[in-house]
Amino acid sequence: STVSQETGLPNRAAFREKLPDVESPALFLVKIDNIDPLASFYGEAAATEIEKHITAFLDQEQPEEFKENGELYHLGRGMFGFLVMTKDTQITETKARRLAQDLEEKFSTGNSVAKADHYDLDLTIVISFDKDNLLGKSEVALEEAVRRKCSIMMADEVVQDVYQGIGENILWLKKVKEAVQNDRLLPFYQPIYNSNIEAPDKYEALVRMIDDDGSVVSPWRFLTIAKNSKYYPDITKIMVKKAMEEFIQREEGVSVNLSALDIENQSIRTY
Repeated sequence: STVSQETGLPNRAAFREKLPDVESPALFLVKIDNIDPLASFYGEAAATEIEKHITAFLDQEQPEEFKENGELYHLGRGMFGFLVMTKDTQITETKARRLAQDLEEKFSTGNSVAKADHYDLDLTIVISFDKDNLLGKSEVALEEAVRRKCSIMMADEVVQDVYQGIGENILWLKKVKEAVQNDRLLPFYQPIYNSNIEAPDKYEALVRMIDDDGSVVSPWRFLTIAKNSKYYPDITKIMVKKAMEEFIQREEGVSVNLSALDIENQSIRTY
């Protein structure tokens, strides 16, 4: 089906069918902030009702340029898009921002969505002129706009850096997985000196990764990524195990750093 059951608008499938026929597209991607928590709290029926109100608002308040040269799509829960053909109408970046700002200001007054006001709704709008992977790049930029709490954003301003960051995260997540599986995570020991005897009486175990080329990788490069993966508890267990094995026959003490994630993790506490 190419029609949204919730709003009656053409859906994501219809958008993908239409896009190849649009020579010079501009996409104004509009997202209802916090739609997923609202759906979880108030229920799916309430979320659908909100989407219907937003559909009515967007249809009524859309700029003339959109009515004459574009079409409104329902692209996902709480996400709508105006696909505008710009070949015969001049929409510069400055004008695009103004159109988006006008739309956002009209929405913020609440006049057209009065029935949904008690949900405290806000919109985030991303604008893109890049036909190559238009929707995908716009959605990436939308996530970044929400993260930055930016109401209106040009996709081209951020998408290259975001894509680069995603690529690096994927690479280092792969390295973390291989390091866990191939026993290439090691504790490096930093001595803590007792000034009275001028000798270390304990050590702090600090995690290091041995890369596949044998180089030593500092934790700033991989630990944050690891904390957002399922491999982080494995790293903590490896560090504890190796530090205990190293110091069980030694007089000095040893400490292993634990994060809040470790302390909250039942399996780590048990271990």
